[in-house]
Formats: sequence, structure tokens, C-alpha cells
Amino acid sequence: EEMAAFFPMLFLTAAGLASYVMISRLLHAQRPHIGVMLANGIRKRKVLRHYLAYGVLPGLLAAIPAAIVGALVARVITRLYTGILAIPVTLVEIHPANAVGGVMFGVGAAFLAALAPALVAARIRPAEAMRGETPTGGGKASVLERLIPPLRRLPIRWRMAFRGIERNPRRTLYTILGVVLSLMLVLVSWGMIDTVNHLLNTQFQEIQQEDAVGYFAGPAGQADIAALMEVEGVASVEPSSEVPVGLRAGDGQYDTALISLPAGTELHRFLSPDGEWLELSDSGLLVGESVGDLLGVEVGDELELLIPALGFSLTEEIAGFLNEPLGTLAYISSERASQLVGAELPATSALIQYEDGVVGSDIRPAVTDLASVAAFNDSNALYDTAQQFMVMFYAFVGVMLAFGGAMAFALIFNAMSVNIAERRREVATLLAVGTERRTISRLITTENLIVAIIGIPIGLVAGFYLSSMAMGTFSSDMFKFDLYVQPMTFVWSSVAIIVVALVSQIPGLRAVR
Repeated sequence: EEMAAFFPMLFLTAAGLASYVMISRLLHAQRPHIGVMLANGIRKRKVLRHYLAYGVLPGLLAAIPAAIVGALVARVITRLYTGILAIPVTLVEIHPANAVGGVMFGVGAAFLAALAPALVAARIRPAEAMRGETPTGGGKASVLERLIPPLRRLPIRWRMAFRGIERNPRRTLYTILGVVLSLMLVLVSWGMIDTVNHLLNTQFQEIQQEDAVGYFAGPAGQADIAALMEVEGVASVEPSSEVPVGLRAGDGQYDTALISLPAGTELHRFLSPDGEWLELSDSGLLVGESVGDLLGVEVGDELELLIPALGFSLTEEIAGFLNEPLGTLAYISSERASQLVGAELPATSALIQYEDGVVGSDIRPAVTDLASVAAFNDSNALYDTAQQFMVMFYAFVGVMLAFGGAMAFALIFNAMSVNIAERRREVATLLAVGTERRTISRLITTENLIVAIIGIPIGLVAGFYLSSMAMGTFSSDMFKFDLYVQPMTFVWSSVAIIVVALVSQIPGLRAVR
């Protein structure tokens, strides 16, 4: 549901901004014609409607078939989803309100994109528009030349490329905007995939060091733990107790599970929000960081632990907060728990670590044959199951990544094509004074690539923060979706933008030749 709201808003915003840029550049190129029309009595309302149509008509022509195709694809996605989750009954219904709403949103975004340029067109003064733009002032060294003086000794044709960036700020700004929007679209989807992979690896590979968990049929003692240790293939066993608990501070209360493990446990690690690994000491609680936000407590504050299963409550100090992706739990050492209760607590489960080369299927029969063991969960199998359930997420986000990549290509293609189309007079002038067409193509390519490279770091930063906002919408007290983007994702995204920028110029450069 979150993605169904977020991605359409993201894509419609990007499409609207792209349409705004295209219509604005079209309007700028047609200013003399608009001036002639207004001077000859064409009404401003007609000019307004004309340029509004540049947004509304394509929006309408795209939104209607998209609503139909979307409804058909929804049937496929729904059946895929229920199939992955093994839901026996699948109900697929067409909701006309969704289709109508989709068309309205699509046309609305296109209308808003065209509104500002259309208003500008209707308010143009005919005399100023027909006169055209006349550059004022002389040329000057570019910012790059001023920052890096040796660049001033380059041949004049290369200095022209540097100076062309500042000579037309509007064109440069629009190109940078296209690059930034493209990277935002790509990084949002790619960042989601990286984040989920990272969170699953953190939870199942780094935090949970056990290979399996054995759950006892009732309270277990040292004899039951020793019986598990005697199973062939088991390297180590650590007893664990888990009871429902209410954490109370002031008027607030948070219900979760209290887990006791041996102090200095080696089969479960504790990651702090700062990225440091904490130790489970002989005193104090380690609790999920969401508890601090929900109850307004800090390290060193005391929490009241309400334990209905034991019929009493106790108080303990917070020793640290944890950043666990799955679940917000409370941990205490077995020694401290026994001290607070006044008796040794029985184990409800045991963390099991295999010997090298042993897999879950090798020891499962022997463990489950023990009279004290009621259930056996292989942690690696659980990790694989979690990955299987994420297939739908990967598929959905993968489709969004494909859509984002296609739109990114369209954004950059439009920007580069218009950049070249706007230079017909410049190209004609250079050809008239004997400049080779190959040289002109190199000049245009160099300038466009420099502008694209300028936009890449801005787009990476903007894309990172947008991805962080997107992942934040999925976070709750039970699931922590902190954005994680692999460094190579930034590298490959940047390389892809440069490649697209180069490929996008081919049609325009052919026209130049």
C-alpha cells in the first residue's frame, strides 16, 4: 500500500517536471511567433489554451490506456502475490474508481506542468517577443578556467565548451535538472533493493549467530541443555528464556518479549544505533531503540518490567539501545534475571551452533527425538524462507526500477536533443567560418557531458535523501528500514547516466552533420 502511493507520486512528479521543462523550452523557442500572433489579434486565452494542450492532451492520451493496462497487470500481480504466499483463494476485482482516479491524477499532473509556461505565453508582450533576445556584454573566462588557470591555455574550441555552460544558464539548469531527476528515479528503487538485502543479512548473518533454535516443551534445566550438547554435529548450545513483558516508564508502556541469555553470549550479537557491537553484561537491559522513542527514556534510565507469566514486576536500568532490523525486543543476562527474580530461571529454548560442515537436516531428527524438545527451527532455512517471501518485493521494485530507468532515459534524451536543437544558429555560424562538423560535434558533446557530470553529485545526494524518505515510510516499532546503499550502486548509477547522455546525443549529432 505504501509503494502503491509512493511510486505513482514519484513518477508523476518527475513526469510533470520533465513536461514543464520541455514546454518551457518550446515556449522560449517560439517567443517570436507568439509575439507575431498576439500582435495580429490572437487572443491571450487562445494562446493559453494552446500551450495548456501541450500538457493536457498527451496526459489524457497516456492516462486512459495506462489505466486499462494497469488494471490488467494488477490481475497478474495479485495472482503472483497470492501464489507466492500460498493463499488458496484469490479474488480479483476491477475497481472503476481506481481507474478514474488514475486518469485524473495523470491529467492533473500534466495540466499543472503546462500551466506555468502557458500563463507566461499568454502574458508575453508582442513587441519584446518579436524583437528577440540580444546578448549584452562581452565574453569572459568560465568558472572552470578561473578555478584552474592552466585551462586557459587550451585551444579556443575547448574553452568555448566551458564557456557555453555559463553562456546559457537556462539550458544548463534544465539539463542538470534532468540528470538529477533521473538519478532520483533510479536510486529510489535500487536503494530499496540494497536496503532489504542489507537488513536481512544484518539480522540473519551478523546478529543471529546461531544455526538453529530448539524450543522446549516445558521449562528446561541443565540436563536438557546437556542432552542437546550430546547430539552429534552440535558444537555449542546456549540456554535462552523468553517471556512476555510490558516495559513501563511514566504513563507509557510498550509490550514486547524479554529474552535472557548468558552474559557474554557468543550466539547472539547486539548492534547499537551507532554501528558498534555491545556486550550483554551482568547488569542492565538492552532494548530496541524504538522503546526510547516511544517511552521517552535514555541510557541510564530505569524501566519497570511487568511480567504477567511470573505474576510480579521488577525494575532495571537501561544499559544500551539496539538497532535490530526485525523486532523490538528487550535482553537481559540470565545471571541478572535470576538475581532479580531470586531463583534460577528455566530455559524455554536453546540456541544451537553446528560443527563445521554440518547442515540442519543432519541433526534435526536427533534433536526433535529428544523428549524435552517440542520444535526445531533451522536459522538458515528461515533466512531462505524470508528471501523467498521477498521475491514479490524484489519483483515489484524491479519493475519500478525498469520504469524509472526508462523515464530517466527519456529525461536525458529530451534534454540532450533540445540542447542540440537550440543551437542551429550557432552551428550554422561555425560552419560558415569553416569549422569542421566533427569538431562541432565534439564541442557539443563535451559541453553536454560536463553539465551531466555537474548534475551527477547533486542527483546522488538528492536520490539518497529521497530513498531515505521512501524507506522511512515502511519503518515501524517492529521493523527498522534504515536506508543502506552499496557504494557500487552510486558508481553504476553515475556510469549509466553518462552512457545515456552519450547515446542520447546520437540523433541530434546526426542532424548536425
